[in-house]
Amino acid sequence: WVSSLYQPYPYDANDGREDLSASGSRALRGGSWGYYDDNVRSASRDGVDPTYANGSVGFRCSLSHP
Repeated sequence: WVSSLYQPYPYDANDGREDLSASGSRALRGGSWGYYDDNVRSASRDGVDPTYANGSVGFRCSLSHP
């Protein structure tokens, strides 16, 4: 999951997709062994309701570089 609203590319930080209070589908990125072949790659991206839960949806740990 990412905090951005799911909107088409190209990315524009000023188009409202970074508004955390906005309602709508959030971007779900990455793939899983449980998906179809075209969704396994890490660049896979889809818009999903933030309350969605599924056994093949997880998280990635990340750290900002100082």
